[in-house]
Amino acid sequence: MLHVWMIIGILFHATYIDSKWVLEQRDIRDVSASKSLVLLYHLHTISAPSDEQLFNSYEKMQKVVQNVPMGRKAREDAYGETRAGNPELDGYDCVIWTGDAMRALIKEGLIDLQGRDVEEVMAEARSLAGPEDAKTMVGVDFGGLKIM
Repeated sequence: MLHVWMIIGILFHATYIDSKWVLEQRDIRDVSASKSLVLLYHLHTISAPSDEQLFNSYEKMQKVVQNVPMGRKAREDAYGETRAGNPELDGYDCVIWTGDAMRALIKEGLIDLQGRDVEEVMAEARSLAGPEDAKTMVGVDFGGLKIM
């Protein structure tokens, strides 16, 4: 049996590997120690009266997230709309996937953005993550992390 109280979080991330998009998923104990995340942004806290119910909520979230289309073509086929992604990554990126994952979780009633919409939350997160042109961050020291 999985002891959910041992896991602090689950990292879900759309990753571009070998010219294709895949879902990275791993249990993490301290998400703030991640070397690959640009921003840690709290969306929703899952709580339940028992470990079993908490695990069931996690399983539901996992299934929803795993079914979010990966990649530009899969997304366009599923949603019938185009979003401008990174042209070097087949016109798609992890930010597009994150927005789609949030919408899917909201649709299933698994997260609540407290009256805000996904675009508003994503815009706020993007403004907190740093400048739109990350090259302007090169050489900047962020207290133990120097962007190179």
